[in-house]
Amino acid sequence: MKTVANMSLSRDNKNNILLTIEDGHSGDRVIRINMDTHDFAMLVTGMSGIKGVAEYNEKANIAKKREVKKVSIDIDGRLSKDQMSDLVDKDYIENYALDGWVLHNNGATSQQNTQNKHNYTIKRYVDVENPLEIEKYY
Repeated sequence: MKTVANMSLSRDNKNNILLTIEDGHSGDRVIRINMDTHDFAMLVTGMSGIKGVAEYNEKANIAKKREVKKVSIDIDGRLSKDQMSDLVDKDYIENYALDGWVLHNNGATSQQNTQNKHNYTIKRYVDVENPLEIEKYY
């Protein structure tokens, strides 16, 4: 499968080079390769067969767009974090779980500035029409 990839180079605090490749649609990291500066220099000057330590994400969503949705539920008064989590789980399972949504953040640890409402977020990944086209480049 061909799709758009986001690539970045960075350096860690031990002066190693990190090559990171993410899916351009979902933003999921596909692979991260760690190498020292000598191996990186050999790679960019054309040497092949350079080794690095790779972290591969087998669960990465490839050529799928991430949709995020904020959900509000009604609450009565102040609830503990555990009570809020239980309420969110119940609402999520009853209304969104069967449609491919995944609970992203139950909102129980965030400050909510709404009265008698609690917000949480869900996400899902949907196929893109053309994997070689991206909505935004930068």
